[in-house]
This record gives sequence, C-alpha cells and structure tokens, in this order.
Amino acid sequence: MVTVDIGIDTGDVLRLVEIGGVNSWGIYGSKVSDFIAAMEAEALDRADV
Repeated sequence: MVTVDIGIDTGDVLRLVEIGGVNSWGIYGSKVSDFIAAMEAEALDRADV
C-alpha cells in the first residue's frame, strides 16, 4: 500500500506532490475529523453529481 499526496495549483489543477509508503502516512498538527471533513468537501465540490 502507498499514500499519494496531491495539491491544487493556482489553475485548480490537481498535482502529484509525493508518493510514499503507508507507514509514513500521518496527519500532523490537525484533527482527523477536520481532515476528513476537508477531503469530503473537496470530493463533493469536484463530483459530477
């Protein structure tokens, strides 16, 4: 398993930032619930529904 970090550039295009091993994954300095809420909001914003 791997983790994939992505970012959004100024043109609203997703860009690959890093690919790493699952053992190096972590959410540093934030609450997991905030992270999940942010990812959910991003997914819903980008969804074609």
